Amino acid sequence: MRTLLCFLTLVMGFSVLGAEDSQPKLSILGKKQLEKNLTTLEGNKATIQTNLQTIEKNVGVVEAEMVKMEKLFEESQALIGDYEKYVANAKSESTKNTQAKEKITAWKNRMVASTTPNKPETKASLSQADEEMNNRLDWEKNAENKINQAGDILGDLKASQRKISVQRKKLTEELQNWKNQARNFRAELGAIDKKRAEYQKMLAEYK
Repeated sequence: MRTLLCFLTLVMGFSVLGAEDSQPKLSILGKKQLEKNLTTLEGNKATIQTNLQTIEKNVGVVEAEMVKMEKLFEESQALIGDYEKYVANAKSESTKNTQAKEKITAWKNRMVASTTPNKPETKASLSQADEEMNNRLDWEKNAENKINQAGDILGDLKASQRKISVQRKKLTEELQNWKNQARNFRAELGAIDKKRAEYQKMLAEYK
């Protein structure tokens, strides 16, 4: 009976020892290394958060600039539309004026070729036609100057709008670049938080 009890005691002792050995424990050196790694992670996280805050500010600045550029583009587009309409209308009126001059000239030629060119009423009509022609010539000269000026302004507006378009494209690319960096930093923060949780769990299990 004593032999059996001794055997059982030895078996139970080995079982307990085996259970303790199956649970890995951190050494003091390992614990210190984990704590050091955790401190490094916290520092990296703080740096990334600072960078992310800076990027978010940059995104806000670029977005504000884009709003201004968009407003300038819309205003420029509206002005271009107005001047294009003005030039088109002026050219249309100029065409009508040219047709009216041709009619006046044709009418004068018929009157001069008639059998009564020296009659007072004929002379009065011719004088009136000359006055009308002079008025239309003056209008034509004035209209031509205005059309040329409007054309110059229209050219400047279109050149300005092209510059605005180039700036809008640059801002769009810059904004996308900042957003990409922000997305990458957020992914890094997620990875750091995951690794941090792993280290904290390991330290919590240290006895």
